[in-house]
Amino acid sequence: MKKIKLLGFLALVALSGCTSSSSVKESYGPSGNTSYEISCNNMSASLAACYQKAGEICKERGYNLISQHSEAPFASIIAECK
Repeated sequence: MKKIKLLGFLALVALSGCTSSSSVKESYGPSGNTSYEISCNNMSASLAACYQKAGEICKERGYNLISQHSEAPFASIIAECK
């Protein structure tokens, strides 16, 4: 029984390491329009979470990617809504 609880606890810890969090900072892009610096922290350092967040912010308008940076375990982009 203790082994099952330990395995369950270890699985929970492993899964929590795979979650990602993102922060958004509003600024101005080179064109003078509002841009968004989106920082995503996750174990795989994938930019996919940042792209998804930019899509959520800009919705159907879409966005232009100003810059991107990825260095494990951090990723960030600067996006400007179209």
